[in-house]
Formats: sequence, C-alpha cells, structure tokens
Amino acid sequence: MILKLIKNYVYAHVVVPYLHYKYGRQLNIKNSQETLDYILEHKCSVSRFGDYEYMSIYEETNNFQTSNSYAAARLKEVLNSNIPNHIVCIPYSFRSVSHDNEHAQIFWKHYVAKYGKRILDVTETNKVFFDASFTRFYMDSKDKAFVHDYVERMKLLWKNRDVYIVEGTGTCFGVNDDFLDGARTIHRIICPATNAFDKYEQIIEVCKNNIPKEALVLCALGMTATILAYDLAKEGYQVIDIGHADIEYVWFKMGAEHKVPIAGKNVNEVGVNDESSDNQDYLNEIIFRI
Repeated sequence: MILKLIKNYVYAHVVVPYLHYKYGRQLNIKNSQETLDYILEHKCSVSRFGDYEYMSIYEETNNFQTSNSYAAARLKEVLNSNIPNHIVCIPYSFRSVSHDNEHAQIFWKHYVAKYGKRILDVTETNKVFFDASFTRFYMDSKDKAFVHDYVERMKLLWKNRDVYIVEGTGTCFGVNDDFLDGARTIHRIICPATNAFDKYEQIIEVCKNNIPKEALVLCALGMTATILAYDLAKEGYQVIDIGHADIEYVWFKMGAEHKVPIAGKNVNEVGVNDESSDNQDYLNEIIFRI
C-alpha cells in the first residue's frame, strides 16, 4: 500500500511534469494575449484544436462527433496548413501551464504526459501556432484580474461589423447577454448540435450562398468549425472558430467560481443541454436551419 502511494506520488509530481516539459517545449505556441492581438491586427481566420479535435484526428469518438476517417484527414490538413489569412491554434497549455489554475494545470499536465507523443506525431514542430484557449479566458485562468480588459479587446473583433453566427442547435451564442452588443447586425445559421460534420457539404454551401465576404463569421460548432474556418478562409472570408467564448463571458459576468449551467444555452461541460430559448430577437436572427 505504501509503495503504491509512493509510486503514485512520484508519477504525479515527477514523471508527469517532466513529460509535459519534454513534449511541450518542442511546440512553438503564442499565448492568448498575443493570439488576440494578432487576430485584431491581421483580421485573419482562426481554426482551433483542443483535446476533442485531437481525439478526432486519432479517430476516437467523442460526445459530439462519431469517429470519421475523412474528418480526421481534414483535421490533419488544417492543423499543419499555412495560408496567409488563417492561423491555427492549439492549447498554449501544451507548452506552459503557468497561467492556469490548479485544476487546469493538473488536467493539461496529465493530458500532455499521456498523449504528448501522439500530439507530436501529427503536429509540425517548426510551425508557429497560436493559443486555442484565447476563447477560454476566465474559468481556468489563475489570474482573473486581466479578464475585463481582455474581454473589451475581444469585443473589438465584431464592433460595427455584420456578424454571421454558424452554431449548433441550442448554442445560442451571445443570446441573453451583451457580448455581441457592438455588432452592427447579427444573423444565424443553425446546424445540428451533434455529428454536424455529417452535414458538412450542406453547411459550407449554405454559408457561401448566404454570407457576404465582408462580414465576420463566428463559428461555434466543434471540430466542424475548425475545418469550416480553414475552407472559408481559402474563399476569402474571415471566420473565427469562437468556441465557448460567450459561456466564459457569462461566467465572468456572474463571478462564477466553477462551471455552472446557463439558462437558454447548451453547456456541455456541466452536462446541461437547454435548447429552450424563445428569445424573439434570437429567432428573428435565424436565416437558415440545417
């Protein structure tokens, strides 16, 4: 019993930090502040890879998308792509957890220790990446003093712009909060909340047929958003794979100390799927359902 406890302690406090450092130091990743600044300056499209996207590359099924060899191949293509109006984001926490709270530090250290070799097998080490967690600015942050100013800068992305949101059923990005108040107009294309990639060809055609190229596209659609941002960037659009940014924003406004449900929104991380939004402004913004 004592020997087992010693082994567990050594693994958690010596082996895991060493493996995190060993694998993570091989990746060149800009932090979240640098990422947001770059997007604002260059008005580029953004694809984000988190743990679910890497799971999909390995063809492991997750809660949102059944494993798919074609999707895995497309994700690998996007991950190591290099086009001038598009950036690829992976978690800065792969490289450093100095900015994370204790819970997030434990998660990412163990994740990289377990999957680091697989990550490096599919990820170019001579490429500059940006931070996939630039949209996760509140709950997992150790220092929350910067969040207010960071959020105000993020809102500049859509200030005075026509915004088209491509999202899953029940996501309701920016609904019942003021996150998108600076946008000139808001329009929505509603897609399946799960297995959206199965409808990918229809989704991208609807986007190309209904969204003007001068608009900003915000996509909250899991790994489908990762691929869509890249494909539409090649067509001349600015698409930001925006993920859970508005959930983080609402938690910030609430002063939440842990992840909690939010009325009228799917919050998968707490196992709550509330698709009951009857907000009339939201309903009026919908231009297409897939």
